[in-house]
Amino acid sequence: MKISEIHGDKVQALLLENLGDKPELVECSTNPEHGYRQVDVGLLMHGKVQYQPCLKCMARDRFVRQGVPPEVAEATRKNYSITHSEQQHQFNLWERWVQAHIKREDEKTFLLMLGTVGTGKSHLATAAFKALGGGW
Repeated sequence: MKISEIHGDKVQALLLENLGDKPELVECSTNPEHGYRQVDVGLLMHGKVQYQPCLKCMARDRFVRQGVPPEVAEATRKNYSITHSEQQHQFNLWERWVQAHIKREDEKTFLLMLGTVGTGKSHLATAAFKALGGGW
């Protein structure tokens, strides 16, 4: 929540006073492409200036806490890399399965992915987890 969105002039004034000359938003320190991190308003109320992780880093951390390997925690359908025709075929099957589950057409099936190291099984499993509402 931005300071300007907080109700009450006295609260806003206190927060701005505690913030001093520091910015309300700073670039993500993990990956500048993620966007910005916002000052933690709860801590700022007590005079401590600390920035929350950006939204993408918070989501990644949540997935890691749920058991997703850190190296694929940012995996999505869009950033899956297809390098050969068999991978394309497997991706198409995966996509059909995910879409059927999103539409609740085929809830009683499961997806079994087999393959050698580095073929993208963990990536697609994580992407499916996210697409189907994982991370609640």
